[in-house]
Amino acid sequence: MAKAGNTINSQKIAQPVKACQALKKSPLNCLLPKAKLSCLSKKNPRKMYTPFKEMPDHARVWVYQADRALTDSEKAEMEQHLKTFVNQWTVHSKDLKASAKVFPDRFVVLAVDENHNQASGCSIDASVRFVQELEKHYNLSLFVRTEVAYLEGDTVKTTPVKSLKQQVNEGVIKADTTIFNNLVNNVGELNSQWQAPAKTTWLSRYF
Repeated sequence: MAKAGNTINSQKIAQPVKACQALKKSPLNCLLPKAKLSCLSKKNPRKMYTPFKEMPDHARVWVYQADRALTDSEKAEMEQHLKTFVNQWTVHSKDLKASAKVFPDRFVVLAVDENHNQASGCSIDASVRFVQELEKHYNLSLFVRTEVAYLEGDTVKTTPVKSLKQQVNEGVIKADTTIFNNLVNNVGELNSQWQAPAKTTWLSRYF
């Protein structure tokens, strides 16, 4: 559910996307100014998007945490924008073998198989700018650094870092509460270390 003040104007979002579709343009071009597309393929992209489950363990990842949950329709639309971006994402005019996915409704994860081509500063900058445009498009923040995400049942919740000790003392976060570590480096770590019991993370000091 969106926070108060963060209500999304669906008409405002739909209009530019529909306009692009009418002009047979990529939705990506609705989100990113043309001047910012220097690390994206402009002609005949080779569609290097790879389903996330097929990305190898060594693939490099970037995890972005949203400050609110996405609705089902937002998630579906965002994943289409991510796929379009990945299909045009390049490094020095070479395609990147990459993927992107929303997990489950609070995290945007980009992955690149650097055994194919390594992501450069330019290509990483392009992805950051794209994520910033997603923030504007969906009226949310994807660069949350001051909140820790955890699971309460099947729901992802967040709490400010400064409130963690209080949350532990009040029993909101327990030793076996699943905590998300967004500093994982690759798909292998994402699968094995991204979610871990609080007592096995840096929060162990509170137990």
